[in-house]
Amino acid sequence: SYEILLSLWRDADSSTLAAVYATALAQHGTDFFAALTDEMRDSCMARQVRALEAAQIGVALIGFCALGPEPADPSLERRVSGSLAADDLSGPVMDGLARRLADLAGHQDTALCNPAIALLGSLGSSQHVLVVRAGLEATEPTTRHAAVVAVRDLDDRGSLPRLQTMASEDQPAVRQIALQSLGQLGAIDARDVIVAALDEEAVRPH
Repeated sequence: SYEILLSLWRDADSSTLAAVYATALAQHGTDFFAALTDEMRDSCMARQVRALEAAQIGVALIGFCALGPEPADPSLERRVSGSLAADDLSGPVMDGLARRLADLAGHQDTALCNPAIALLGSLGSSQHVLVVRAGLEATEPTTRHAAVVAVRDLDDRGSLPRLQTMASEDQPAVRQIALQSLGQLGAIDARDVIVAALDEEAVRPH
């Protein structure tokens, strides 16, 4: 049952085992995401981290940000990835999750802020775009990397000027994702920067 699975997930003695239970629990949609939101409010950081990991699994399975135009009729959308339908997820539950993620996105520990920022992007939480943009200014490269991916997922064109600056950073991983995001967001003004980067082995996609 759901309660038994939830208990097994909480008590799992490894991340691998917890991921197995989280995959099964994701089938319960709203109930599981509500439980994860509560876990993210716990005072124990380890429980918060585990909840964020489970949320990433659940969001990937549900297929948020995985809708594309139907070739036969561009006005329609079709699911291009994800194995669960999102139709039964209540707005208030996901809104509550997004609000908690926005709080964690400002945490100093990357184990909390990085996945929180990434999830805000995956969830398409455009109401929290300013929180995600703040991650672009983080001193930690991994946080900036997560924020670049998130603003790209949010199709946040307001971040284009900052992404252009980041395309010249010293950190190859951040530069690469910034350049890729500029291209995917259709940043015409950054065309010369993107073309010039094709000659750089460190940032060239492999």
